[in-house]
Amino acid sequence: MSGSKKKLIWLCIPIGIVLIAFYTFAASDFITTTDDGKKVLCKSDGTWRFASQSDLMATKLLGGPSMPSAPNSIDPLSTATDPLTGRPVPAGVAQGYSGAAIPTSSLINVVKGDNSFDFRKIKWGATSSQIKTSETAKLVNETAQSLEYKTTMETIECKVIYEMTAGMCNKASYIISQDYADPEAFYADFERLTGFMSKIYANPKQRDYDWKNEMYKQDRNKWGFAISIGFLSCHVIWQTAKTKIELSINGGMHKFNTAIVYSKL
Repeated sequence: MSGSKKKLIWLCIPIGIVLIAFYTFAASDFITTTDDGKKVLCKSDGTWRFASQSDLMATKLLGGPSMPSAPNSIDPLSTATDPLTGRPVPAGVAQGYSGAAIPTSSLINVVKGDNSFDFRKIKWGATSSQIKTSETAKLVNETAQSLEYKTTMETIECKVIYEMTAGMCNKASYIISQDYADPEAFYADFERLTGFMSKIYANPKQRDYDWKNEMYKQDRNKWGFAISIGFLSCHVIWQTAKTKIELSINGGMHKFNTAIVYSKL
């Protein structure tokens, strides 16, 4: 390759990085810094991740906002809270970050339907044909025992499972299938869902944190990791006149299982 061609390639590389930065960085995104110097990108949709080089470049080029450094550990008395749950935000996420990945008005329609139904748009005892008539999500699997749909709760991908017994549905679930690189993001979603469900169904009847190994119990920043290796499982239960609702998160082998299960009482 000639020297002039090499020079042209090296000149094009920074231009490509600039274009990537412009197209991937939203105007309302911002970058903050943890106490140990890590850069965190807080997205306009309420999610967050560690910032890449192109994110940092976009901040400079677009004049994107930059927040004050965030604490690397969660202080129970800190004013840095998720407004949806009232709890401290995950480690490395800036004070002032909304954390509201789940807009309330939209998710109420997805989760609850309205007061005339027990789950989404059905009443307990519904048949398969009644479920398929009422359901607007994409049907991905059907057996005599269940109907499985694929949908999203705003930014959270999930499955909707209707369980059939003797041709009738008296139990149904949301199985969260959203994936993240950071284990703390799974726990953050669990906390936001807890806060949201509490807005719909009032205070939980029961809330349990079950520790099989308490190694990370005093470090809330590691609770997502603790769940991923099977040290911690969390359960929150609400109850209406006809329905028990349980939100749970557990894991092992660096995998997570998060679900909201509705059961007829």
